[in-house]
Amino acid sequence: FAMAAGFAARAVTHELAALWHGLAPDSAATPDDPLPAPQHLIVWRHALRPHFRLHDPAEFSALDHLIRGATLGQTGAALERAGGDPEQLGGWLACWLSEGLFAEFSSEPKAPSPPPA
Repeated sequence: FAMAAGFAARAVTHELAALWHGLAPDSAATPDDPLPAPQHLIVWRHALRPHFRLHDPAEFSALDHLIRGATLGQTGAALERAGGDPEQLGGWLACWLSEGLFAEFSSEPKAPSPPPA
């Protein structure tokens, strides 16, 4: 899987939707209270528009496995080992595809990348 243009991911501890929407000229929004548990903010461009979404740790872990070159089978197995439901992967994948999160994908495996430092 190759990620969409501008893709970035960061761990966050605050709900950033209010802040993101506060960038609009007519908004007075401010960041909300801290999140009950850390999440990951992902940002990407699709059709020249910026997008963002918060992912819970399980969803981000699955996405991160794919980014680093794991197959869907390997990702589902890792999700199951972590105590998650591998059937969630299909729903997440459908969502990621519909959101334009991937620039391209292939059925040919690629060499795994090391985790980010």
